[in-house]
Amino acid sequence: MSDGLVFVYVATGEKYVEEARRSADSCREQMPSSRIALFTPDDCDARGFDEVVPFGSEFKDDPFELKIAGIASACETVGPCAVFLDSDTYVIGDVTDLGEILDRFDLAAAHAPIRLQSNERPQMSVFLSGAPRSFPEFNTGVIAFRCSAAVQQLFLTWLELYREQLAKFSPLRTHDQPSFREVTYKSDLQIATLPLEYNCVFWRPMGLCGAVKILHGRGNYPVLAEHLNETLTFRAVTIERYLPNLVIVK
Repeated sequence: MSDGLVFVYVATGEKYVEEARRSADSCREQMPSSRIALFTPDDCDARGFDEVVPFGSEFKDDPFELKIAGIASACETVGPCAVFLDSDTYVIGDVTDLGEILDRFDLAAAHAPIRLQSNERPQMSVFLSGAPRSFPEFNTGVIAFRCSAAVQQLFLTWLELYREQLAKFSPLRTHDQPSFREVTYKSDLQIATLPLEYNCVFWRPMGLCGAVKILHGRGNYPVLAEHLNETLTFRAVTIERYLPNLVIVK
């Protein structure tokens, strides 16, 4: 499916639309023939994108709701397969092989660096009931998926569960990953786990082995790319030791 791979962004607000545009430019630099779409409720120009899809004015107040709904909408419209990228990603390598993953799997994502948010924030334990602790969260900043009815239904179920969690545990602020964890655990879809090099959340401690393809976070991307790919053997990376002054922590 690599020939039909579409890269999808969902963003609102000038800051995040421009951030998505910068990410799209990095994607285009690595894969000049790639098709790139932006789903947004904003009235913005198409610079950097092949298509701007008006979407989600009813979701503007909640970026996670907009994101999930946008991915579900993209699943229905862009076909046959797509890669969702958060606006704060930066592509530094060819990732068209994600299309080959989708020849075999319905969906692919990398593990979240901290595995479960409750490991860092105990109050988030209320979101663990839908799956055993041995099943980690996926980071939702990079998701490759087939544009099928079954995958779209998973995304719509994700949106529904996210809303339920938000209403049930307010004012505790949930993010989109606990609900994604639960729906993927309960799904019958074929789900692949991507290596961290395809979603390198560089502001978290991590172990890397091989070339980093997608940076995820905010920082000095060209210098980060040079540092992180200086060697392709196993390396343990922390901000303090390896990447001083290159990272803007969220």
